[in-house]
Amino acid sequence: MDIKREKKQRSQKPLVVAAAALGLCVLVGFYLGLLERGDYVVQSDNLTFGKVRKGPIDVRIRGSGVLRPAEVNWLAANVQGRVSKLYVKPGRIVAEGEIIAQLENVELSYRLDEMRWELEALAAELRASRAEDETELLELESVVLEAKLDYEKSRVEYESRVTLRKITEGLVAEVEYQQARLDTIQTKQRWEFEEKRLAKMRDNMQVKQQALEARIEKTKKIAERIQDQVDDLTIRATIDSVVQNVEIENGQRVNIGDNIAVLARQDDLIAELQVPELQVREVVIGQPVEVDTRNSKMYGTVSRIDPAVVNGNVQVDVFLNTPLSSDARPELAVDGVITVASVDRTLYVDKPIYSQRKSDSFAFLLTPDRNFVEKTKVQWGVSSVNTIEVLEGLREGDEIVVSDSTRWEMHSKVRVH
Repeated sequence: MDIKREKKQRSQKPLVVAAAALGLCVLVGFYLGLLERGDYVVQSDNLTFGKVRKGPIDVRIRGSGVLRPAEVNWLAANVQGRVSKLYVKPGRIVAEGEIIAQLENVELSYRLDEMRWELEALAAELRASRAEDETELLELESVVLEAKLDYEKSRVEYESRVTLRKITEGLVAEVEYQQARLDTIQTKQRWEFEEKRLAKMRDNMQVKQQALEARIEKTKKIAERIQDQVDDLTIRATIDSVVQNVEIENGQRVNIGDNIAVLARQDDLIAELQVPELQVREVVIGQPVEVDTRNSKMYGTVSRIDPAVVNGNVQVDVFLNTPLSSDARPELAVDGVITVASVDRTLYVDKPIYSQRKSDSFAFLLTPDRNFVEKTKVQWGVSSVNTIEVLEGLREGDEIVVSDSTRWEMHSKVRVH
């Protein structure tokens, strides 16, 4: 008996797998071919190009900072007291002598009154002492005058007896003669003694009055010092300025030396710029600086470089040698550009993102047909804020990508679409 055999159908699965593998190989090869031709596509709208130029370039360093007063006055309390009234707030413009705050100290007021009373009492004592001394002086002067008259009387009598004795050839008794001579000597000595006593009294009176005057002067100085302390209870502005800060409040008790307020001249400002530590080594005193307030520009020179490094920055002070702009004020944020050098003639280009001065790196050079950018090794020289010097790798007229290229920097050739 014949048995009919059915033909087995050949499986199509190996053919499908082979076709898929072949297609994958074709795609990979095509993709690799595209990469070789630089077909990693970048939209031209996302690119910014810089053209290599030849000419002078100013080497500039940028720093940001604030305007600060060149002169700052700290007002401190010279006496103890309690704040009874504040007249100003921060930001207020004040004139020299204008009241900032008022303190009160009852004890000082009492002491001042006591010193004034004591001064009046001493002045009255001095007047009484002078009157008393004048009376004593008059009495002693009277005694001196009487002694002088007695002496003159004795002298006249003695001289007459001497004359009479010569005329009468000794008829005048010796006893009377000698008595007259002794009276004359005695009255003269008394007169001289009273004159010395008068002179001594005058010296004593002068010394006593000088002592009283010294006590009065001492008391007056104490009263003046207390008066100055009372005056110091009124805190006044020392310069025409703007109030930067007020350190006290109403009712607060302040001690000697406590800060009251900070005053700053508004018409005398400097710029304090923060410059990166790696760049500040090129900054020297006297270099020109352009200070931008974002509304206007001012110009000055580097006046000081701080030796300390804080958070990777160094403070550079700029003296402004042009009139202040209308918007200039203390604590205003500014940007500064310091010109540290100038190169007369060199190749330069707009500074690409992440490029570093005096280093070797890569740049993407636009091809002449403007369809591709090719990775090119470049040696950079000095740099400014927005430009950088080209030492090797580029020629005048070349165009390179200066915008961010980190997303495709691993490719050597990129298509621009």
